[in-house]
Amino acid sequence: MANGIGVSVSQRVRKGKTVWVVRWRELVEEGGEKRWASRQRTCSTEQAGVELRARILRTIEVGEVFAEEVTTIVVSTSFDAIGVAWLKRKEARAAAPATLKRYARSLQKFADVVRFLKRIPESRAIPADVLSDALLDDVARELRQPSEGRMTKSSRRLRNNEVQERVRGATPASEGEIYATLQRALDAWSLGAQRFEGVPRPPAEVPVPPPLYEAGEAPTMGHCDAVLRQLARNRRSRVALAAAVVMRWTGLRVSQVQALAWEHMDREALTLTLPAEAGKSRREKARSRVVPVATGLVEDLDRLAGLWESDETWIVPRRRDREAGPKVGSSPSATVRRGWERATAEDGVPQAVWKPRNRKQARPDHAFRAALQACLDGQRVRESAIDGLVGHAPRTTRRRHYAAVAIAELREAVELLPDVEWGDTWDRLSRDR
Repeated sequence: MANGIGVSVSQRVRKGKTVWVVRWRELVEEGGEKRWASRQRTCSTEQAGVELRARILRTIEVGEVFAEEVTTIVVSTSFDAIGVAWLKRKEARAAAPATLKRYARSLQKFADVVRFLKRIPESRAIPADVLSDALLDDVARELRQPSEGRMTKSSRRLRNNEVQERVRGATPASEGEIYATLQRALDAWSLGAQRFEGVPRPPAEVPVPPPLYEAGEAPTMGHCDAVLRQLARNRRSRVALAAAVVMRWTGLRVSQVQALAWEHMDREALTLTLPAEAGKSRREKARSRVVPVATGLVEDLDRLAGLWESDETWIVPRRRDREAGPKVGSSPSATVRRGWERATAEDGVPQAVWKPRNRKQARPDHAFRAALQACLDGQRVRESAIDGLVGHAPRTTRRRHYAAVAIAELREAVELLPDVEWGDTWDRLSRDR
């Protein structure tokens, strides 16, 4: 660059407000002499700073001195555009697909209520200037009311702008749902205030307190075994049974279990290599992870393979369609939930262990994960070893950067897991073949 040296855009906080400072040096002539002069301009948004940097570069490249004063350009934006930008940012930071769907649903719910309160038709975007502290209060108040008849028209999805039919139920939202909806809308609003002009300054926090969740009663391995026996009674539940067996022995998430192929299991070394793409967090997605497995898992999977036609590729068989073939995205969660329901009704498994009283959403898949951790904790296994098995983030700097838990310690932990109490399940299944 002949007449300028670098142009940088940096974020700063001045008097409690976030601004973006554009700095550069350019060659100027004063009194017949040329010298390097330092310049800087302050912008209220990141977008304005990036655009100013581009104008400065274009000016210097043609050999001129940039003398433009910074003017405030109000760009009309919408909450819809802000929501799209926020979701793209979350996606760029490796948020899981299921997490992105939850975020999109929360933003959509917030947008639906705002349209209802402000009488904004579906054909128009929601102007960003309607955002205010009072609007958050109004949205929270409206979500506490029965929503029947409030919004039954087609709504526009923030992520892909596809129009779909959405009919609300009559049940008011829980306090947890209200908090999640407002918090995610506020996060998107805060990003919009940084990137776009004309967006009101967001408040520091949402006007409702966060929900208080208690751990509640933990499921036991015996509870999980009752579910396995219930699933084994129905031949159509073989996919859910295979997934539940792996979850019971490993504590993995259902999405991770579905991604496991036979090539990921080393039978001689008794290890599973978890593919990075099956991870949930950005840390898990960064690399694959090797965990030991108990001999009981291999034995139970071999028994299932001997009874039913096994999948040559996947540990958990893929549901098949006559024309389309394996359904990669099919989840056994609904069938697993029915297994817990039957175990509660017939075997006396407390409903609270898989459907906590203080949570609106049940956790039939996650109950296996909770049971494994509770079992190992009762065996006095170190927390770092339990975290290493189930994939939780390390709790100390030493564990994060210097010394991971030795696989020998993890192997000792998984061998403490009790065998599944199958009862007469295998004999009955052999007779019914």
